[in-house]
Amino acid sequence: MGLFKKEDTNYRPALKWLQYMYPTLHSHVLNLGKPEYRYDLPTAAVEHVGEGAVASTRSHYFKFVINPTFEKTLGSEDYAFVLSHESFHILLGHLAVYDKYDNPKRFNIATDCIINDWLYNFGIEPTNDMKPLYGPDIVGFDTSQSSLDEIYKLIPDEMAEGDCDKCNGNCTGEPDESGEPGTGTCTCPQTVDDHGRMFGDGSDGHGQGQIDPSQVDKAIKDFVESGGFDKLHPIMKDFIFDNNEVVRHMKQENRPSGGWSPTGFGMSVSEQLAEGVDFKWAELMQTITPDLYNAGVFNTSKSRSFARPNKKTMTIYPKVILPSSFFESGGHGRRPDKDENTFVLALDHSGSVSNEDKRKFQALANSIPQSRARVFACTFSTSYVSYDINGGPGQPVAGGGTDFGAVEQFVQQEVVKELGKYPKAIVVITDGYATFGRSTPNEDQLERNWYWLITGGTVRTSCERINRVAQEHMFNLDRFVK
Repeated sequence: MGLFKKEDTNYRPALKWLQYMYPTLHSHVLNLGKPEYRYDLPTAAVEHVGEGAVASTRSHYFKFVINPTFEKTLGSEDYAFVLSHESFHILLGHLAVYDKYDNPKRFNIATDCIINDWLYNFGIEPTNDMKPLYGPDIVGFDTSQSSLDEIYKLIPDEMAEGDCDKCNGNCTGEPDESGEPGTGTCTCPQTVDDHGRMFGDGSDGHGQGQIDPSQVDKAIKDFVESGGFDKLHPIMKDFIFDNNEVVRHMKQENRPSGGWSPTGFGMSVSEQLAEGVDFKWAELMQTITPDLYNAGVFNTSKSRSFARPNKKTMTIYPKVILPSSFFESGGHGRRPDKDENTFVLALDHSGSVSNEDKRKFQALANSIPQSRARVFACTFSTSYVSYDINGGPGQPVAGGGTDFGAVEQFVQQEVVKELGKYPKAIVVITDGYATFGRSTPNEDQLERNWYWLITGGTVRTSCERINRVAQEHMFNLDRFVK
């Protein structure tokens, strides 16, 4: 075991972060043991060191090895991502099947995409300093619900050819000041781990690595038989079952129809919505800002693919595969920028707006995930009053007549001043009896950025300019909240 120095590494902070955020996964990472330092690999890897239950509580039978120079570049969340990534290479059985695939580089890319997409959906992602491989960038869609065989075939030929230091992160570290090969860090932007250590680098034509697949196969069987699989989080159970052929063979009689976690990653979108808010509100928000919600990737921009449908929604996989739609959701490989996902909510507070409509405004506001979006709110009449959607009742509000220009004044004086740009969406909840007076958006802004939720069973305002320019963004409030 290499010397472990707390002050020189983010290993312990990474474990603490995983323990707090994802305790079930943390236990498997913990059983890899402390890092063993190696200068003969550019990044990190796992190695099989004996027989027994993979990631069991009794002992660990795999060890985690890492280049100490590479380790020093990792922040705590980056380190947590690397540790989680390595654990899933074990849990998904990649170490037991790598020798069944002719092209090790294609195999490397496919396994990385599947793991990284799942980790991203589960809320584990590195900072912008690390650029892992993600399915949407490589094959055009989220691969976390697809099989290794399917994704292996879809990897572009140009990425699966040539030297192993291209495209898949398996490059050789440049020497550091010591002059010894491999002592520096790999500069490939997609580096997460060293597949050559585990699976072989392809130099022998078949990719034989340092891990015996039969021993890993036995370790997985021991893991299931010892009850380790049954203790997993339901979401992890489905992911491992779908991707590990040993687990699938052993647990297929025990799997519930629809899986252990039919709602997918974390809470479903409907569970995230405030009480009384209709799913159509989430659809509207998702149309404005793809990937706004943590679960249910239902971006309305779709393409077609021959990849297998989501395992959660299919009961019988047909022998004849027809192209199905997939969602072109962005955001993979980067942290969501809340300022890019900005919503302005404006509540018409003239005397004709009822208290019930004001309640609906609050419910809709609370259904915008503030971890992924920034929300500015105001009440308005002929002037605006800023409103804190988390502030509760008793706040000062506007009153009197109505001028939609007050909302534009709020946008210019409060929102644009802080963001430095026009917001993505301005959602106005109103009875529709007003026009733009002192301030007005231009035609392009009115058409693209303004949305109208109108009370009283109508979808029109008394302003013909709004009715003409923004007609595609005009809805009845009752469509979204009850």
